Amino acid sequence: MMEFYDTIDTSDDCMSPGKWPSSTHKLLDGKTSEVKRNELIMLHVLPLLPAKSLMRFKCVSKQWYRWISTPILSHRQSFSFRQLSGYFYQDQTGGEAIKFFSLDGLAFGVPRSIPVFQGQDKALLCSANGLLLLRYSESYCVCNPATGDWRKLPAPGYYHGYNPAAVLAFSPSLQNIEAYYQVVCAFTLLGSPVICFEIYSSATRSWRVSSALCPELGDSCLSGSGFYSNGCVWWEMTVGAASGQFLVALDIESEQCGVVAMPSGAGGGTFTQVQGEVCYVTSEMHSEGVFVVDIYGGLDMGLKRSVCLNLFEYSACRVVPAGGECLVILCEAAREGIDGKKRTVVQRYDMADQRVETVCRLPGGIDLHCSGELVPYVNSLAIVA
Repeated sequence: MMEFYDTIDTSDDCMSPGKWPSSTHKLLDGKTSEVKRNELIMLHVLPLLPAKSLMRFKCVSKQWYRWISTPILSHRQSFSFRQLSGYFYQDQTGGEAIKFFSLDGLAFGVPRSIPVFQGQDKALLCSANGLLLLRYSESYCVCNPATGDWRKLPAPGYYHGYNPAAVLAFSPSLQNIEAYYQVVCAFTLLGSPVICFEIYSSATRSWRVSSALCPELGDSCLSGSGFYSNGCVWWEMTVGAASGQFLVALDIESEQCGVVAMPSGAGGGTFTQVQGEVCYVTSEMHSEGVFVVDIYGGLDMGLKRSVCLNLFEYSACRVVPAGGECLVILCEAAREGIDGKKRTVVQRYDMADQRVETVCRLPGGIDLHCSGELVPYVNSLAIVA
């Protein structure tokens, strides 16, 4: 789950010997206080930092350079650092370039030039805890934009379509030191009334067809790449012109799937995680400057909460995937900037405090209606297996 963190605990109490594990005591025996403090920072503070900061800290010393370059530090950092750092997106109206904006340019970032992004045959699909999934010709590519590492996956056994409903499933854990991930794609066979699932595993580096079969509801279409959370993958499905919206869910481990009908008028939203639960969130303008955000959740994906936001300076808003206790909302300013370009502001709505605050401003602006999926990103050193 991606979260917002306001501070990192580096207080003296946190650094006191009583807080150290037994392995740390053995490591520090017989060393000077300065060496001890340096090694404590390396072991317990560096894994809490974003990838951009760690890349800068490689120049502190040869010891720090070697430590930050090790797979064990990458594993610890990918497990410990889960802060939402920014969004990747691909404008569907222009040159199809994959772009990135940071929620804090000083703290989070990726290299300006990422080799795997080059070329015209790549499309941004989704992300999972620092890794991105791209459509690459007739197959897929998984990459870490912070490190530049990437891997092209073998071609799947079935044709998934030009806009595949593919989802990257990756959850860093203490046991998953090899950073194994899965790619799950929902697709239909011509003339077959069911939805099938094909799954790629980086552990075996091969595709397999899941035993789960989901009934197709008439003239249905899967929208977007989907959403992964807590071992389950979700897709939005539109059925006909007037039949409404449905959600398709697949439990990867048990390979059980199901379909949930959404309330009337609940389409056009996005999946996100709210207070640890997968939710479907929609937003629409109620009156000038007043927007209503509806949050659907639970086993039946019923309406859980409606939030009325007074955003009088803005002409449009769009909820984007995030996590934790907050909703992230992109707002388009009612007036253009002095350069004649649209102005976009990233707002954060705190569910507990019921308060809206500005996170950052995007000088170039984003067309909220024409841009494709906005893919959340964690500035992680996760290894691409």
